[in-house]
Amino acid sequence: MKNTSPNILVGKFFPFFKNFGIHVVAEQRRSRSFENGSKYEKKVFDRLVSSYPKIIVDAPAGASSRCDIAVTLEDGTKINFEIKNRGAFEGGSVKFSKNMRIEKECIQKEILGDTILYGGEILPWYLGKRRLSDWKEKKHIFGKDVYIKASPDAISDYYYNHRDVHYIQIERLGLYHTKIDLLELGTPKFTCDDCVLRVRCTKHVKNGIPTDITAALQYNRRLIQRSPLDLEVLQSLKTV
Repeated sequence: MKNTSPNILVGKFFPFFKNFGIHVVAEQRRSRSFENGSKYEKKVFDRLVSSYPKIIVDAPAGASSRCDIAVTLEDGTKINFEIKNRGAFEGGSVKFSKNMRIEKECIQKEILGDTILYGGEILPWYLGKRRLSDWKEKKHIFGKDVYIKASPDAISDYYYNHRDVHYIQIERLGLYHTKIDLLELGTPKFTCDDCVLRVRCTKHVKNGIPTDITAALQYNRRLIQRSPLDLEVLQSLKTV
């Protein structure tokens, strides 16, 4: 599957960009993405707090593993929301263990199935080989992303079954439910015909070497039909 994302282009033409001092573009983009996501979470949070004084709204989760925003309605119903800004395209990721497997039961593991990645090789970092020379020796094996086709419901399945998320709010697209429309708002289910599982080596230190392998669900927002409902303008929630 051809990948034309900006991050991949930066990686592909790294020597060219580096000569012009642009090798930090990918790191800056990730930083801006997190910042923009946090800003949108806060925007939705402020909207809920100001519009629905009778409900309890937990503060945005930020980079934690819990849902982005949790709401408790007057009748005690607890609703969890995943909030995504207009630049987001990932829908849940998990890390591989050091034996090159996804240990916990999840949709990412199901999609991967018996696929043998990287010719059965193990990431150098997982073997305790953590010098730059170790990575360069195996970079030709681990340097490319792997894409596997996923079902249109894969992201909803992940968020509902593994993150206990009931609704997904996407900037400029609106509000969707994962498994069922728990509040009976009339939201459509979140599905995407162009959904893939991307497996990639990741690093957590600028100019460092990859220390993990992650499997992330990705969606093409251009193929997602706009929802008729949006948390930014929604007039009422159940019992409010």
